[in-house]
Amino acid sequence: MSHSADRSDPATRPTLASQLGYVADRLIQPQPRQRYRAIGLVLSLLFSLLTGLCVIHEALSDPLVIQDDARQHVFWMARFANPALFPQDPIADYFQDVAPIGYTLLYRLAALVGMAPFDFNHILPVLISLATTIVVYGLTKS
Repeated sequence: MSHSADRSDPATRPTLASQLGYVADRLIQPQPRQRYRAIGLVLSLLFSLLTGLCVIHEALSDPLVIQDDARQHVFWMARFANPALFPQDPIADYFQDVAPIGYTLLYRLAALVGMAPFDFNHILPVLISLATTIVVYGLTKS
């Protein structure tokens, strides 16, 4: 039996009054699905934040702890605060030239608000984790 035959059968078709009642109930009563989704998002963000803070706690506790890649790709960004740093340094010039525009812009914005590149490098994974949590949670349907 096809679905179009089911809709045309007056015995199985909902009445206008029952449809309006359903819509009114949905508008008046709080939607538990939306509330559960909001609670789920908050819990996901909290989990993401707590795990991120646990991971970077060690890095934040010692100012000499630096990620290996940051030694190459972040050190030259100290030039944002002091353009006179690393004059005539071919290594700093090289890494500055090969850095992606978005990556450089992100660190330049952090420098504008007064964050040192290595400090920003410590908290950036947590910020990316929170943003990823929001995006992935928004892509899911429940």
